[in-house]
Amino acid sequence: MSALLTVATALSASAPAVAETPNLTGTLSLAAGPCGNQPRLGAPCLSRREPASGARITLARDGDAARDLTLDSSGRFAVTLPPGVWRIALAPGQPALRMAPRDVTIPADGAVSVDIDVTALRP
Repeated sequence: MSALLTVATALSASAPAVAETPNLTGTLSLAAGPCGNQPRLGAPCLSRREPASGARITLARDGDAARDLTLDSSGRFAVTLPPGVWRIALAPGQPALRMAPRDVTIPADGAVSVDIDVTALRP
């Protein structure tokens, strides 16, 4: 019996760690068009949608610590969260961006994907 326990322990210790599959993925895009704070002055901020690369978001839920993420160069993020309703908002300290906070429900089994527009403000 102890030989079986030793083999089982050795196998579990050498087994590779299984990476968690993200259950929330998303993309933030800078919306094409005029700047949010001066829509009629000058040329549009953006002539086409662009990824909000490097932007920072905060994910928060009652009873859980907020989690901050930095978007990749394509404006994407992926994270594994406990099930429940989470609020996605821009992290503080990004005065040139505006986004309405968005609530998403993470199911107990399955995944959610979101696409969110962000408004660029004229400096």
